[in-house]
Amino acid sequence: MKLVFPTMEYKEKAMDYIKEFHEVLVACNKENVASAGVIKNCGGVLKDEFFSETYQEMTQMYCISCYK
Repeated sequence: MKLVFPTMEYKEKAMDYIKEFHEVLVACNKENVASAGVIKNCGGVLKDEFFSETYQEMTQMYCISCYK
């Protein structure tokens, strides 16, 4: 399942949705330093790095724990 919230106005809705899970996996292009920074600031921990055949690019997979 892939969730995409295109604008910041959906941030609260996305955070409420995420709280229902134990952990969330989030992926971004390895070259997208800004997205990786946001993910890390939300507690994301790098779990995997792989070449995506679909997007033809290196992809990083982060895990965000929803337990505090």
